[in-house]
Amino acid sequence: MDKLTVRAWRMVRELSQEKMASLLGIHPNTYAEWEKHPENISIGNAYKICEIFDTTLDAVIFLPQ
Repeated sequence: MDKLTVRAWRMVRELSQEKMASLLGIHPNTYAEWEKHPENISIGNAYKICEIFDTTLDAVIFLPQ
């Protein structure tokens, strides 16, 4: 699979923003902001996101589009 944004990966995995926030243990507003500004995601949270998506860091675009 090609590199996808955090939002695109979430859509592929059929997860809502609320479900992602719950899985990450954060407020849904925080997660929504991360999708808008993925450059603000810490490396630790990036690893958690990749674990949820069952993919690697280099398969996710963590830069603004």
